[in-house]
Amino acid sequence: MMQIDGNITTHYQTKAEKFNHYYVCVAGNINNNKSTTDNSNKINPLNYLCSAFKQYFTNITVKNTTMYEIEKIIKGLKSKKSCGYDELSARILKISSPFIVSPLTYICNRMLTTGTFPDRLKFLEIRHV
Repeated sequence: MMQIDGNITTHYQTKAEKFNHYYVCVAGNINNNKSTTDNSNKINPLNYLCSAFKQYFTNITVKNTTMYEIEKIIKGLKSKKSCGYDELSARILKISSPFIVSPLTYICNRMLTTGTFPDRLKFLEIRHV
């Protein structure tokens, strides 16, 4: 049993239709209920957001990762022989961990501080077996 808009419904199809109608119309209902005195908010969504959130959010601070964290992640990988685009298996990463953990930590921290992600790491290859 479910109650939406004061009506109690028990049929599953009717429930789904009521949920669908509610969520399809919710944005329009909010827009219609807004006061029409501030037309600039209707034209520019950024003006609306600025007026809706009078307080500024605190800045997000990102802590640098440590070699320990990177090493823990590498150790947590399943030792499989399969490899990705770089042709490195998890087994090879685990074996070479003592030698690559420092450069990997530097690369990860650099990505966090600059907010950039290297294009070479955005490639994905999907193979059907």
